[in-house]
Amino acid sequence: MKKLVVTTFATALLTGCGAQPTQESASKTSVEPREPVTLAPVPDVKPVEPVAKKKQAD
Repeated sequence: MKKLVVTTFATALLTGCGAQPTQESASKTSVEPREPVTLAPVPDVKPVEPVAKKKQAD
């Protein structure tokens, strides 16, 4: 079991050491800003009165 844990840990560690993709393609692409979004106003909501009241324990 210990060998499996060590092997899994070593595999995860070595996976992070792989070659990283270059960032050149991302910098060449121009990004245009989107138009602003206007949110609808939230209506005022009043709390509803309870229909039946709970009986108080005496």
